[in-house]
Amino acid sequence: MILRPAVAALCLFATTLPAAAQDICAPLLDFIGHARGGTSPVPWSGAEACATATSESGAQEVYCYWSHPLRDPAAAQAAKTLTADIRTCLPGVQVLPADQPVNHPDSYDLRRFRAGDLIVSLAVKDKAALGQTLVFLRAQLQSPD
Repeated sequence: MILRPAVAALCLFATTLPAAAQDICAPLLDFIGHARGGTSPVPWSGAEACATATSESGAQEVYCYWSHPLRDPAAAQAAKTLTADIRTCLPGVQVLPADQPVNHPDSYDLRRFRAGDLIVSLAVKDKAALGQTLVFLRAQLQSPD
């Protein structure tokens, strides 16, 4: 099996983390590993669902999402924790500009990151009609620009 450069770097990086950081990073790095293989991720603790999908560009991606009561502070805290984990666990991560605004959710906060050929997106979406705030985490391998 040939590892893409970013995935190989993540594997090496994971082995150099202190034990406490390895515990924090293990779920995220496992999740990202499924983006490489195109396999469905193991359900992440508390996630409503985790699966694979094909993006509009045809690339394979993996995602998980968590559901919270509408505007529950726990959703904002989950997004804050995931953002910190992404910054800690992905070597050389760069913050990317958010995509264009969308008009379907009541509110939408998108954070995008790049580590080599890996794009990680974290979105928080308020859905008043459903009475929920959803936190989405997505990972996709792309060709480096």
